[in-house]
Amino acid sequence: MFLPSTLRTGFERGKDPMVSHFQDDEFAQLPRNAAELGLTLDAPPVVQRVGTDIREGVHVSSLLWATEPPRIVFLHDSGQDAHTWDALNLALGLPALAVDLPGHGHSTPLDHPDHSPWNAADAVAHAVRRWAPEAEAVVGASLGGLTTIRLAAIVPELVRRAIVLDVTPSAVLDDGQDLSALWDDLAGIGVPLTLIRGGASDFVSDSDADEVRRRNPAARILAVPHAGHTVHNDAPRELAEIIGSSLETV
Repeated sequence: MFLPSTLRTGFERGKDPMVSHFQDDEFAQLPRNAAELGLTLDAPPVVQRVGTDIREGVHVSSLLWATEPPRIVFLHDSGQDAHTWDALNLALGLPALAVDLPGHGHSTPLDHPDHSPWNAADAVAHAVRRWAPEAEAVVGASLGGLTTIRLAAIVPELVRRAIVLDVTPSAVLDDGQDLSALWDDLAGIGVPLTLIRGGASDFVSDSDADEVRRRNPAARILAVPHAGHTVHNDAPRELAEIIGSSLETV
């Protein structure tokens, strides 16, 4: 992934109108992030901000890591954005697409308060189909994990593996929305499903984990020791190893 070139924030101008061109300052912390992980970069990572028009006035923005087709799609939690995956992407070193969910980051602000996984999945599906149609896995944290479950239900052809970080449909959104319908979506996931809990988090209870096993007996359930609810921020290198290994599993 780490190519011998300068840091770029877009494809060649004029090649694709859906590629946005932002100042390099957006990525200024990447070398520091790498140093904090103990990584030595031979060259800056190639990261581009790309966009997808869902319909008139609605735009989903994403970060495209590397120039090869993405192998992984990342969906963040509520109140975060695609940069929450920076450390993990540096540790993983694989081509990836990190999406700004609707109403987050550079994606279009919502004119309604619907931050539900149903709304998010509908929008994310367009971005994944545009930029990462052959991705080997979709990884989602909290709200992004719930969105991953829904995404696997509505566009199963785009979700070849589902990796959900420290959340189940027993969670409660800030607006109190009932998520129980997602249990049926989870039960219907026919591709490899992995739930990764934070070892120091109580967000997913043992009974929730048992319900995941009951609904989808083939699901793997793992825990990252000492990590809290934001597993990807607390233990990026450990999580990178788990994700990398899962991609090698048939």
